[in-house]
Amino acid sequence: YKCPCGKVSPVLLERRRSVRKSVGFKGCFIQGPKEYKGIVTDLSRHGIRFQTMEKAFVKADAAAEIRFILDNPNQSEISRIVRIKKEFSPYLLGCEFIDQDHFDDLGKYFLFHF
Repeated sequence: YKCPCGKVSPVLLERRRSVRKSVGFKGCFIQGPKEYKGIVTDLSRHGIRFQTMEKAFVKADAAAEIRFILDNPNQSEISRIVRIKKEFSPYLLGCEFIDQDHFDDLGKYFLFHF
């Protein structure tokens, strides 16, 4: 980008379908009989990033259930089916919500906190 004053600066544009927000919600990641406790580290309308406390033996494109507690006054518990899109490390998973309609307290959270 070239400023009107003549200075040239690099610019990085990030394109996403929706805003991503850093959060710290406690929760669990459930796949089959195995349950991994951890933290939702960021959240968007389309998915989440989940950090487990122990190594998660999962594969990309597999389905799983995510449960976590919002930081709203009701401490609402959210449960969603997700698809694992990316395994950043054995402890960090990028997931996409299978159903992206949020008609519960998560929808209200998106409406008032984003």
